[in-house]
This record gives sequence, C-alpha cells and structure tokens, in this order.
Amino acid sequence: MNSSDTQSLARPSSDPYFNLGTFGRKVSTDSQEAQVWFDRALVWTYCFNHDEAITCYNQAIAHDGNCAMAYWGVSFCSGANYNKTWALFDETDRLNAIKQCYVFSQEALRRIEHASDWEQGLIKALAHRYPNDDPSRDFAQCSRAYADCMRDLYTNLGREDFDIITLFADALMNCAPRKLYDASTGLPIAASPVCEVKDLLERALKMPGVEQHPGPAHMYIHLMEMSATPEAALPAAEMIREIFPDTGHTYHMPAHIDVLVGDYRRAVEYNLKATVADDKYFQQNGGLTFYSYYRLHDYHSLIYAAMLSGKLKAALAATDRMEATITEDILRVETPALANWMEFFKAVRVHVLIRFGMWEDLKKLDPLKDKQLYCVTNVMRHYGKAIAYAATGQLEEADREREQFNGASTLVPPTRLDFPNKITDILKIASAMLDGEIEYRRGDYETAFSGLREAVILEDELPFAEPWGWMLPARHAYAALSLEQGMVEQAAQAYAEDLGLITTPKRAHQHPNNVWALHGYHECLQLLSRHAEANIIKKQLSLALAEADVQITSSCFWHSGQQLSLESVLDFSQPLNLPPDQSQTAINIFNQLIDLYNPNQTSQKGYKPAALALAVYRHVSAKDAFLMLFFSLIYEALCPRTTDTRDPEITTYLCYFDDLASWGPDRLGNAKSAIEDFAEYIIENLLLPLASYEIIIGVLFLASSIDAKPEDVFSKMAEITDSKKNALRILTMFDHGITHLIEYPKIDSLMNALTLTYDYRRLFGAFELYFEHTGRPYQYEIKSTDQDSFFSDPLLPVIRTLTLSPNRTIDPPFPRLLAIHRAIALIMKISGAGDYFDNVLRDLEEVGVRADGSTNLGLIMKLRLGGWLTVS
Repeated sequence: MNSSDTQSLARPSSDPYFNLGTFGRKVSTDSQEAQVWFDRALVWTYCFNHDEAITCYNQAIAHDGNCAMAYWGVSFCSGANYNKTWALFDETDRLNAIKQCYVFSQEALRRIEHASDWEQGLIKALAHRYPNDDPSRDFAQCSRAYADCMRDLYTNLGREDFDIITLFADALMNCAPRKLYDASTGLPIAASPVCEVKDLLERALKMPGVEQHPGPAHMYIHLMEMSATPEAALPAAEMIREIFPDTGHTYHMPAHIDVLVGDYRRAVEYNLKATVADDKYFQQNGGLTFYSYYRLHDYHSLIYAAMLSGKLKAALAATDRMEATITEDILRVETPALANWMEFFKAVRVHVLIRFGMWEDLKKLDPLKDKQLYCVTNVMRHYGKAIAYAATGQLEEADREREQFNGASTLVPPTRLDFPNKITDILKIASAMLDGEIEYRRGDYETAFSGLREAVILEDELPFAEPWGWMLPARHAYAALSLEQGMVEQAAQAYAEDLGLITTPKRAHQHPNNVWALHGYHECLQLLSRHAEANIIKKQLSLALAEADVQITSSCFWHSGQQLSLESVLDFSQPLNLPPDQSQTAINIFNQLIDLYNPNQTSQKGYKPAALALAVYRHVSAKDAFLMLFFSLIYEALCPRTTDTRDPEITTYLCYFDDLASWGPDRLGNAKSAIEDFAEYIIENLLLPLASYEIIIGVLFLASSIDAKPEDVFSKMAEITDSKKNALRILTMFDHGITHLIEYPKIDSLMNALTLTYDYRRLFGAFELYFEHTGRPYQYEIKSTDQDSFFSDPLLPVIRTLTLSPNRTIDPPFPRLLAIHRAIALIMKISGAGDYFDNVLRDLEEVGVRADGSTNLGLIMKLRLGGWLTVS
C-alpha cells in the first residue's frame, strides 16, 4: 500500500459518525486524523465489532501510512477471537483471515521503529500469534506463544496499563476459549488459565479509573458467566452498561449476568438499548458483515429475557424488529457463511408463540420456499405447528406436522449453529418434546413423560450459551404436566431445579426468578403443605407477576390446565392478604376442620364436602380471601348473629376455634353440618353458575375435518345431542366450514359428561357478558353482569381475561364481533368449569373412574340441583 493509495481512501473524521464517547489511547502518529480513527477502532475492538474496527484502522492507515499500531489493529481483529475460534471459520474465510493477519502483522513490524515501547511489545507479541500464513500450522501452540509474550509485556510494562491487561486476559482466555470451567459444576478447570485470568482482572477492577475503560469489565463478564458464581461480575457489569452511547455490545454484555441472576427486567432494558444502538449501525452500514451475528444476538437475548419474565409485548416487538433486519442478501453471503450463523434467528418467533400459547398464529406459519437456505426456520415451523395442534387437541394434524418436522430435520446441515450449539443437537430436544406433548394429549402418559424426561436431559447436556440453546425450558412442560397428573413431588423438584434451588442442572441452565417456574413451584408447595416455603416463594412470585404483561396461571401455556384451571376462572379482583401469622393459623385450623369431616366421607347429597372445600382451596390464587370466606360462613353457621350486626373480624373467627380439640359431639356435629353448608355454597355460587350458559361445551370439543355429524356420534339422548348442536353453532361463529366433534375415546370422560349434561342448561338461564377494555392492546376483561345471589359475594367475582393476537382486533360495537367474543368467553369459562369438575370428581367412589380417566357416564349420568353423582 503506497502513499497515493492511502490518501485516496482517507475520510475526514469530521464526517458524521457514531457517538463513541471520549475513550482513546495515544499512539505514535503525527496525524490527528489517524489518531481519531485509531481511537474509534480501539472502541470497536473492545466492543467486538471487529469489522467496523478494521474499517477504522484502515482509515488511520489512510491518514498515516506509518502508524504501526493501525496495522497491528487490522491483524488483531482479522483473526480468531473468544466467540469465533479458528474451528468456526469456513475454509475460504479462514484462508483469507490467516493471510490478512500475517500480512498486517508483518506491516506493523516493518514500522516498529516509529513505535513506543508498549506499542513494540504488542506488535512483537502478535507476530508470535501469526508467524506465517500457513493454514496448517498449530493454532493452539501459536495462541500459547502469544499469551506468553503478553505475560512478559504485562510483567515488564503493563501492570498498571488497562489496554495491556485487557489484551493479556484476552490472550489467556483464547488459549482455552469457552473451556475454562467444568460444564457440570462451574468449577475452574485446573489445566486452563482461568485462575491466572481471574487474579489479573480482579486486580485491575480494583485500580483507579477502571470504570472509564471497557476492557477489564468486559473480559471479566465473559470470564465469570460460565462459572458457579456469575453474580461476582455484577459490579463489572455496572461499569460498562452505558460507557459508550452508540455501541450495542456494551449495553448487551451486562445482560449476560442479569439473566444468570434472574434480573430479567434489567436484561430486557439493556438488551433493548443494545438493539437501538445496533439498529443505528445497521441503518448506516448494512448487515453484510459478521457483526450482524452480534446484532441479532442482542435481539435474541432481549426476546429470551422477555419470555422468561412473561413480557409478551416486548418479545413480539423485538421479534418483529429482528426479522426485519434478517434480509436474504445477508443470509446469502458466502464468506463468511452468514446463513450458518444467522438463519436460525428467523426461527425464534416459533419459541415466542409457544411460550405465550399463541396457537392460531403458529398454525399460520407455513414453510418458506427456499428449503435449503431456510432449513432451520422451516423445521422449527413444523415443530411449532405440531405443538399448536397438540395443544388444541388436533392430534391428526399434530402427527402430520411431526412427520414433516422429522423430514425437514434431515435437510439441516451440521454447519448450522445457534452458537455455540449445533442446530442438529437442538433438534433432538425438539423431537423429544414433540413426543412428550403429542403423546400426552393422546393419553399415553408413559411415552409422554419418557419424551419429556429425555428433553430435559438433552437440554442439560447442551454447552453454555447465552441465551440458552433451547429457549423454552423443558422442565416447565415436564413439571406442569406432572402437576396436572397429580405427581406433585416430581413437579416440585423440576421447578426447584429450574429456579436453581437445587443444584442438579448446570448453573448456567438455571433460570432464577422466572415467573413461570415460580408460579408452578408455589402451587406445588401449597399442595404439599410446605407453607413456610410457599410464603417465601409467594413474595418472589408477586414481584415477577408485576413485571409480566400476560395472565400467568401455569409454568407453560401449552399444558391443558393453563386454560382450564379454576385459578384461571376465579380471580379475586381485590385479594385479601392476612398477616403471615394469622394466615398460617387460618390454614392450620382449616386443615383441622377438613380432617374432622374426613375428605373421603360422602354426604347424603352424593359428593364429598370436605374434599370439595379442600380442592377449591388448592385451586384458587387468593387463598387468604378464600379462608376469610370459609371462616365467615362457618362461624355464621355456628354462631348466628343476635343484636350485634357488625361483621366479626378474622381474629374473632380464629379465636372461636382455639379449643377445637376439646369440642364435644354436639359442637363437632354442628361443625360438620357447617362444612356441608359451605360446600353447598361453593356449588351454588362458584360451580353451577359456570355451567349455566345457554350453550354448553366441554374442553375436549375438537376442530376436526371428519364426515360424521355431531348428533350421530355415540349419542341417542336428545338432550345431549342438542347440547352438541348448540356447541357446534357457537364454534362455527368464528370457524366457518369446520365440523366440531367430541373425540371418540374421550366422550365418556367426566368433564364431557358434566359439561354436556342437559340439566345444567335447563335449570339455569343464559348468562349476560360484557367486555371492558383493560388499557392494554387486544385485551379485555370478560365479566358477569348477573347480580343475583350466585354472585352476591364481592370476594368471588368470576372474571376472565381475553387476549387476542395483534392482527385480530376487538371492536365491541360491531355485532358480529361481539358474537364471536361471547362465543370465546363461553368456551373459556365452561372449559374452566369442566376441568375443575373433572378434578374434583375424579376420585369419587360412585363414578368408577378407569385408569385412563374415562367412566361409564356417557349415556347414564344425570346431575340434578342438590344431587351430585345421582346415577339413574
């Protein structure tokens, strides 16, 4: 490169450029322009935008062809680094990079007489890393030789020099990139340089002025994130959060630690700032360089943190923005092969839609035409559609998509990455998850849980990544479905592992404070009567729920209980929170009274009152409010009011039962009668109204394209046929041309027997519903306007949130849409009631429930007011 060539390439530093603050390092040059460009290059070097750094180093060369450190910079940034080792270069990219590293290192050596001592030390050290342009040389040996030279430079000149400290730490870490800690324990690998790096950086982080330099803090985050104690890097993360206004990577890096310690709010906040800075860079320079990987990685991290914190809006918005920048011309860059690194980002939407249960949106994701270029996108779309069909009970469609997933998996080459994971390894998890999810809906629980356990194991075996290679923790589905099947201990352990409360999984694969697992774990602890632990988790859960923008009632949307649990149907709009000591006392007395009646004892009306009361307590979210209701009604039955019309307080209720252990037969008999009255209250005020709609539908009504008509299927009773017809009418309001039918094997299940029973429709009138906007887009509250005795108690309103996807607007004034919304409301509410009835009645002796959950109720079950389980 001669002088005339360099001058023609020179750009004035006064041209509009990114705001990189005032950071820099004086180097040996007489050109102020070269110095400005070198300072910019150094910022980008420490921020891992090596492409822009090379551009700036070349500008420094263009302004001063004798600036040795500018040549050093091009050589340094052209080679392998901590995130992109030589093994990850494709062949052409590797050959080009090796040649450029060597050529520019030699150019720096030729100009070394113009350099200062520290500059000469860096240039000579780098020459040991790139001694020639032979691609067959021993790269590991060259990396060690370079690190040894940097150690000498640090010892002789650099103990107080942040640049030398940073570059020395980088050299050491590149001797064992991403292999500094034992993957299963997070403990240092003795043969690695991890201890030397840790001592080096921790000393630097205590030095005055370190907060003004990005290097030590940045490297320390990378050093500690794979360790057993990533929280040690929190102070370092604070140093660089906003050190440079326009560098996305320094906003993003602290979020590595935020996620690991469960601070998802800050992870969302700073990854969002990173993407804003990245977008500015993309708009000015395009995306045809490897930095696009870092840019998309910042989006990926934002989406992941939003998913773990239940932030649907942030996750979808980031996905939209990210996809807008993944252009086909970027993916078709061959050197480096950007599709191998970046195409998988187009599949992230599938994970988001599954996380938030957006089944209809998933079903609309058709494969893209170029099956080779978009191989990862397409295989994950088949995965997402299979999950969606399984979640909505359309098992034939789910099986079809699973077959297409298996076929599409064969098109994914081993070079495709979700760095550092191979997509082929990630697809093994997806395959196991599909087996688990689909077979669970089919009722083959042994196969289902075998698949889910395999998914958990495969996920744990993935190498460290941020975000993790599998964005939807397999433990969430495994635990939720375990809980649904009554395997509470199994579910609790899985949740505790996911939250990091048990040290079984890798530290980096734990998800502390995530709202999904907190919710599931809290539910398990309550069911296991581990109330002290539940109270601790409840505080964390409350904080997590405050950050979420969706209603969360389970650890995953894709297990059937998410839309069916009573907790989703009963929502205490003004939860009552008792002091901890009173709450615990109330729980203890409640349990004593339940035991007094005996949960297995059947009343004269054919059901088990104590079992019903206990089941309701376990399902409601506002347990203190429920206990207040319980004790107020029990106390009122045992101690009718006389002249004092004031409402007693909880203290009065609880004190009344102080001597419960010494009560005689008469008082105990009265208490049992009061419990029966309370159960009747629950039936009349909470359960029957949920089934009192004009149109009744069970949760297992499916959308299947089959020839049989609803009234022809396994039903001769006119009233049940009529119920099916009404259910079909309401469903076809918003799904024209599809026949809806109860699946043959499930027609005798309790929930269908109950929700399709004509007596419920006949005995109770229609329910009026209205829609009230909540202030959030696409979200409305569905409430009852009925003011009769069924809903006279202000503590127990029936409220359900309806959320539609952004492309389905809610417009209440339009009559047709109102009808659709009312149909959705009925389905959601009756589904909730059906599932609750099924859980309450499953173990009752009169029914004779089979192992698969079915019964003999299909044609003979009739429920009458005040006569549960009366069989005729």
